[in-house]
This record gives sequence, C-alpha cells and structure tokens, in this order.
Amino acid sequence: MLGKASESTPTLVDLLDIPKIPKIELRQSTFVDSAFSIEGILASALAVEEIKGAIPLAKRLRVLVGTLREGKHAILKESTSIREFLQEYATKWSVGILIQGDIIMIVDANDVNRFEHKVAILP
Repeated sequence: MLGKASESTPTLVDLLDIPKIPKIELRQSTFVDSAFSIEGILASALAVEEIKGAIPLAKRLRVLVGTLREGKHAILKESTSIREFLQEYATKWSVGILIQGDIIMIVDANDVNRFEHKVAILP
C-alpha cells in the first residue's frame, strides 16, 4: 500500500514492487538503445495500471545514462515487478540503477554513491 504522502502522486519508488506487469520485452539492442527503451517500456506498462497517479507518473518517467557498455542484450520477463526487471537489466549490463522520484539513472556500479538516490539496484 502506498504511503499517505504518496497516495495521490506516486513516484517510481512507490511502485517498484507493485504492480506485477504481465510481460516485459526488451529486444536485443545496444546499451544506449536499451537504456532509453526502459523509459517507454515502463511508461507503457504503468499507463495501463489501475493505480491512481500511474498515468501522470508514466508521463514524468525519465532515464538518464551516465555510463557506456559494449555488446547487445535482450530481456524477456513474464509477470514481473519493475524492480525485478531493473535488477535483471543491472545484472546483464553490470551497471548500477539509481532511482530518485521519477528518474532512473544508469551508472557504473562503483559510482552509486556519487549521485543522490532513494533506491539503488546493483548487479
């Protein structure tokens, strides 16, 4: 359940573990392409949830990239939470994912303490 201060305007931090998204598919692509695809995938998933404030959150959601990686990866998750999806992304690409409000920042795992955040997801 969302906290009292967050009931009308949830942030991504409030919704990391709820709801369960039926399916998330991130096609095989480069690091930068996949990083920016996260924004669209999560916005689309949140926009169809029956949670008060999910649609405005979907519109506010942003991804910032503070590192680069080589290669291509894909992620396919069935019935997953946002946290589980981001955890798999962090693990596949060996990056830290920082969440502050409606912002997702992808950084080198050893740079996590350099940036303000409420939640850190590490590989």
